[in-house]
Amino acid sequence: MLSAFFFIASVSVVQAASVQPTEPVSLDRGVQVALPGGWTLDSANRETLLALGPRGSAAWVAVGNLQVDVDPAAANAVGRRAINRLRSAGYDSGKVTRAEVRTEGDLAVALVRAEGSAPGKPDAVALMLSWPVEAGMVHVGVRGPLADEAVLAAALERWKAAVSGGNAPADLASLGGAFIGENGVGVTLPAGWRKPLQGELEALNPALKNIGMVELDPSRCWMAMTPTILDEADLVVGCVKDLQIGVLDEHSLGYEEESIRGQLFGSKATSREAGEAVTLGDRLSIFYPMPSDGHQDAIMAITPFGNQALMTYGLVREVEGQTARSTVEALLPTAVFPGADNGAPQIAATEWISYGLRARLGLVSLVLSPALAGAVLMWQRAAKRQRELALADDV
Repeated sequence: MLSAFFFIASVSVVQAASVQPTEPVSLDRGVQVALPGGWTLDSANRETLLALGPRGSAAWVAVGNLQVDVDPAAANAVGRRAINRLRSAGYDSGKVTRAEVRTEGDLAVALVRAEGSAPGKPDAVALMLSWPVEAGMVHVGVRGPLADEAVLAAALERWKAAVSGGNAPADLASLGGAFIGENGVGVTLPAGWRKPLQGELEALNPALKNIGMVELDPSRCWMAMTPTILDEADLVVGCVKDLQIGVLDEHSLGYEEESIRGQLFGSKATSREAGEAVTLGDRLSIFYPMPSDGHQDAIMAITPFGNQALMTYGLVREVEGQTARSTVEALLPTAVFPGADNGAPQIAATEWISYGLRARLGLVSLVLSPALAGAVLMWQRAAKRQRELALADDV
């Protein structure tokens, strides 16, 4: 009781001495914060507000850029945020002692408690509340001496009441399951995967740089993700690509893969390892490993359809039992392609003849007359030149 008395008394002194913002502080996602009395604004940007209180206490409001349904797993992840706040105050030894979900009307809110300790310091406690808004999350927390926990718990509720704005959370369930993108290719997403909300795309653009994109072009590409409350996400991106591909099977794989690799990587193709062919669903796909940024495992798969190809990228956090390849391999068999026979590859007559001569009659020069063997060689060169010219026209 005595510590609480001094805490409240010091709040009054700080409130009288500090100059508070006359207008609410605006954060991302339309969130606004009116500082409760007794707290001094320390810093603020579009994503985070930090305020200082008496007896070494602090409070913060942070806005995440990905919307997540609050469940027990999400509440546990919020615990990592609380531990990080304690560490930023010098409490390297921390533990989450409470992580639960409470219901407020139609809204599920994560409630987290964590304790921290450090040599030469009084034990500390961090209390946090997290809830979704459209295309984002709101995280409100307080930290201070463990002895002041009752006062800090009351302060946390005042801070929550000080937060306003932000649209109601979107219905994420409607973004999962089967869909067909603007590029005409559809897939069925596994449980936990969904399409991004429009308001989330900007936050995902930095990850696209790993696959050479500045931003997503919805007319050519779609994206699916599994976001976390820590603003992390596994991604799968499916883009329609104009590639010159002939008959692709186990007989033609050697030269067709080399041609595809050259079209994809240009002058760097010779330094890239050959792709690996995998039969998924009703057709062959070729997988190429992509450079990892040390945080996400990356892979690309090429799947022919019609007279084009689907380039599927996987960008997946490197955790146990989860790889970019396994993620893409699970998704591709569900793909639905535009056109007849589920987008069966359209092969020109010249490509079929070239395939017959190159892939199925490899010993032709040994068994045919020299004149016929020469004609076959000329046909092969002409077919190759035709594909090179078509590629140049595309560029």
